[in-house]
Amino acid sequence: MLSEIKLFVASLDALLEDLSARDECFCLGSTSAIIASELANLPSARARRKTSQNKVSLLFIDRTLDLASCTGHHGDNLFDHIRQLLPELYDRHNDVSVNVMPLFYKEGAEHGRIAPGCLSHSDSSTATHLLQSFVMLRQKDSLSEIKRQLKEVLQKEQLCTAQTTQAAELQDMVYEFRGNMDAIRRNSALLQVALAAIQAQSNEHASCPNALLSVEKMFVRNLAETGLDSPLRFIQKLITERKENGFSQRDIAALLIFLYSLSGDKISMDKREEKAVAQALAKDAMSSGDVDFPLIIRPLSGRGPKDVAYTLYDMFALLQRVSTARKDLQQYKHVYTEGSTAQPASYTPLLQQVMHDVFSPARPELLDIECKSTGLRDLIKSGFSLFMNVSKPRPSDTPLLIVFLVGGVTASEVKLIIDTVKLSHTTTKVIVGSTMLLTPADVLRGIIHSN
Repeated sequence: MLSEIKLFVASLDALLEDLSARDECFCLGSTSAIIASELANLPSARARRKTSQNKVSLLFIDRTLDLASCTGHHGDNLFDHIRQLLPELYDRHNDVSVNVMPLFYKEGAEHGRIAPGCLSHSDSSTATHLLQSFVMLRQKDSLSEIKRQLKEVLQKEQLCTAQTTQAAELQDMVYEFRGNMDAIRRNSALLQVALAAIQAQSNEHASCPNALLSVEKMFVRNLAETGLDSPLRFIQKLITERKENGFSQRDIAALLIFLYSLSGDKISMDKREEKAVAQALAKDAMSSGDVDFPLIIRPLSGRGPKDVAYTLYDMFALLQRVSTARKDLQQYKHVYTEGSTAQPASYTPLLQQVMHDVFSPARPELLDIECKSTGLRDLIKSGFSLFMNVSKPRPSDTPLLIVFLVGGVTASEVKLIIDTVKLSHTTTKVIVGSTMLLTPADVLRGIIHSN
C-alpha cells in the first residue's frame, strides 16, 4: 500500500507543479495523514514551494470516517441515480455503459453489434454542462434541462417543429434522431447522456433508491431504540421481504454499512441481533439464485446455511471497525444527534461539519484537522502557538482549497461541499477531488469483499 501512496503523491506533486502551487497540506484521518506527510516532505515538492507563488491548501479526508454519507440515498441528483442503476462501462470505473441501440433500430428489429455509449465527452460543452446539472440540480430539473437542450437541437436539425416538441416525452424526442446518421453524429454526446437518463428512469429498480432512503430515515429516527423497534430487527424483516420490496442482498449489506457508520461508537449493537441477521442472510443466500456475496460464500459452496452464517457473522467484525473509525477524533467524533422533545434525531454528514467549521467566520479551532508543517518556519510557528496567541494555519487561509476524499466521493457529496461553501460567502475557491466516484456497491466491495 505504501508504494501505491508514493505513486499517488508523485502524481499529485506533478499536478501541483503544473499549477505552480505553493501548497500547505492538511489531513483528517490516518491514511490522509500518511499522504499529507509524504507530500509535505517530498524533495521535489520542497523545491517547488521555494519558487512557486500560487498559495494552495490541500485538505485530505479519509473516506472511512463517514460511510453513511456515500452508502445513503439522501441526494436527489440524477448523476448518482444513473451511476447506481446502469452497468459500468468496461474498464472505465467512473463511467456507465449506455445502450445506444434505440438511435438506430426499433425495438425488436434485427441488428448487429454496436459499441455502447457513455457519459464522459470532454470535447462536448453541451454534454459537460448537462453532467454538471445532473450533479447540482434535482432530478426533475435535470430532466427538464435535457428536454430543453434536445428541443433546441431538434429545431436546429429541422427534425421537428416547436409545437411538436413542446408536449413530447424525452424518449420520443431522442427517437426523432433515429436513422439520421448525420444528425446523430453531430449530436452524439448529447444523445448518449440523454439516453443514460432515460434508461436510469425506466430501469426496473428505479424506485429502489427512494425505498432505501425511507429505510435510512427510519434508522436515523430509531437508532437508539431496542427490542422490536431496533434497526437490526428491522433489517431481519427486510431480508425476509426483500424480493417483494425489490431489494438485493447488496442493498441489505449497504444498509448495514450505513447503520454502523451512522451509530459510530455512540451506540452498541446487540450481539444476539447481529447473529440473527447473519443467519437470516445465510438462509436467504442459500435459498435464492441471486447470491450477492460471491467472494464471501464461494469458498463454502456445497455447505449448509450454518457454515455460511458463521462466515457472514464474521462480516460484523468488519462492521464494528466501520463504527469505530471516528473513535480517536474529538471534534468530529459523531455524525448522529439523538432526538429530544424539542427536535428529532438527525444525521449531519462529516463533510458538512468540516466545511462549515473551516469557513466559519468565528474561525473555531480545528481540533482534528492536522497541518503537516513543511519547513522550519512552520515548525517554529506551530511551537509558539502552544504558548502564545499565534493562529495556526487553516485550510481557508489560501485563495484555493483542494478538498480531496481519499477512498472515493459521490456526486451528492460534491454538491454538499459546494452548497456548504456557498453559504459561508467565502472568497476562497474550492475544488473537490477524489480517488474515484463511488456507489454503495463500490463501498460494499471495498469494505466486505476485500476481506
